Amino acid sequence: MPPVQTTYNTTPPSKAAGHVADLFGPPQFLGDHVLATRQLENIINTGQDGTYTITIDGVEVANFVASTNTATQIRDGLKSDLDAAGIVNEAVSTDQLNIEAPGDDADDGFTIAISTVTGYALTNLVEHGQEVPFGLGLVNDDQAPSGQKKCRLPRLATDVTSGLFLGIAAKNVAREPNANGWAHQSLPDVLRMGHIYVVAEGTGTKGAPLYCRHAKNGTGKDQLGAFRVDDDSSNAVAVPGLRALEAWSAAGPVLAEYFPQT
Repeated sequence: MPPVQTTYNTTPPSKAAGHVADLFGPPQFLGDHVLATRQLENIINTGQDGTYTITIDGVEVANFVASTNTATQIRDGLKSDLDAAGIVNEAVSTDQLNIEAPGDDADDGFTIAISTVTGYALTNLVEHGQEVPFGLGLVNDDQAPSGQKKCRLPRLATDVTSGLFLGIAAKNVAREPNANGWAHQSLPDVLRMGHIYVVAEGTGTKGAPLYCRHAKNGTGKDQLGAFRVDDDSSNAVAVPGLRALEAWSAAGPVLAEYFPQT
């Protein structure tokens, strides 16, 4: 198992996501969690009457006929069918489900389709095997087999609030030659303490506490693991000990300080 890193060799940091700045001493890193980017799809409904179906790889795996049902009842009906079919899924709010690939292998990805009902929508959150850009937040993968250490992009608020947040994906071209991020199943450098340029949304002020995105919410708010200054209608959650060290007027790299409280 690779040890926790306490030093980091790099050229003077430029204003680029994932670059580390040794402002007040050496930063600390983890480097022993395998990155898992399994396909992740979100399904939402608004409680309209109709026939709700989910088809995976050409096979219908869920069917619920709604008539004066609530969005939660529709969600639960679909989830029951998915559970019975052995499809990895979880309820993420009163009207939403996430469906996830069963494993990390290339052939674990899937095609998915849903029926046409007003307000019934499918959104891809993570492409199977996608690269993870530097400067994003990473969390402990609670779906990993027992005894395995894996990390992933956050997809639930509890990924951050329940102690699963690991840190921020740092750039290290000596270990990851990809220009923009860490590859699926690589061993990323995850900054646990120190100063780093993070991927930030919108605008913000120096000293602002930073929130980590765990759900998409439209244009410019679609990168899981990015940071911002508020909860964006419960689609991001505060990271204890993480704050901005500079103001910004547009989305892009922002220098931040991360000193976990525990």
